[in-house]
Amino acid sequence: MADIVDVNLNQPGLIYIIQEALSNYFKVGVSTTKETVKRRISNLQSGNWRRLTLKQTNAVSNMNLAEKEAHKSLQDVQVRAGGGQEWFHSSFERISDAVNAAAGKYPC
Repeated sequence: MADIVDVNLNQPGLIYIIQEALSNYFKVGVSTTKETVKRRISNLQSGNWRRLTLKQTNAVSNMNLAEKEAHKSLQDVQVRAGGGQEWFHSSFERISDAVNAAAGKYPC
């Protein structure tokens, strides 16, 4: 029997980092375009009194696997409160290094 492949897993796009205010809280997520990243920030901002800032985007050939890779390497600093999985508490350098390493595995 052939393996079932999720076509959404092989989707090019962007992996991004959003910072909450000037804190060491960062969201690592993915989106298909810069416009959808802007909409995502707007949606997140409406429920957050602290200013959210887009810190970095990397274009990748497989955004979902790049995100999984980055999240895996950051699991020790993952913020688990509230049930989310995309927020991390660390220095920007640590978060950026993880995202850059993950993006490097899936170049465009």
